Amino acid sequence: MPAKWTAVMVSVLVLIFSSGCSLALKQQLNGEWDLKEDNKIEKNGQKRATDITDEKRDEDEKEDPLHDTDDDDDGFDTDSYLNGNELMVSKLSVKTDERDWTEAGSDSETQDDYKIEVTTLTVDGEDADYADEVIVVQRFEGLEHDMTTKQLAQSMMDNFKKGYTGTSNWSIIEQKHNDILTELSVKDDPKVGSLFGYARFMTTDNGIYGLFYLINKEELSTEEEEKWQYLLKQANSESGITL
Repeated sequence: MPAKWTAVMVSVLVLIFSSGCSLALKQQLNGEWDLKEDNKIEKNGQKRATDITDEKRDEDEKEDPLHDTDDDDDGFDTDSYLNGNELMVSKLSVKTDERDWTEAGSDSETQDDYKIEVTTLTVDGEDADYADEVIVVQRFEGLEHDMTTKQLAQSMMDNFKKGYTGTSNWSIIEQKHNDILTELSVKDDPKVGSLFGYARFMTTDNGIYGLFYLINKEELSTEEEEKWQYLLKQANSESGITL
């Protein structure tokens, strides 16, 4: 069937910024994160937990973004991906495999003083509604002043899980300060069927980015999983990741 899930996926993620709800969302998430931090302090002892949290925050701020870590070499042949392509999309350098990934559509609008850009890439520029796999780049310009990477990622994860009647999952694979890699999937949903993919969220001087790889399958081979995790981790803003 036509892969209408691509358009549905993009619309669900952008809906959190529809007319005024981003402010309420930010306030809600601020309260949730504050509560989590309070519980952590109570559990570990106020003084000790505060010291540990401060030290961890300092360490996080010194860490490199995901694409610069030694963890990229997980035992698979990264040389096989060096023949891939590099595209500049919304001021983000996006790495792909060797196929001809081309822009298939883009849209931008301003909501709550935030500029939202959504660009979809497909192999050979195929219509995104009929493509079996897509790369989606979202840029939220100005949002970095009001929300953290964690807050945006969490809000999208929550909305994603509520948006489907099939079995859905979205979980964090790896995270560092302002840089989060996640895995998401849907099975047997009447609207989109099944999909699998990865999403990376990062904060840069150009805004907060959501970078997605999505495919119309229930799962990928281990080799394909490693490939797309690696490629998404190579994405880099031309102004650099803000740590």
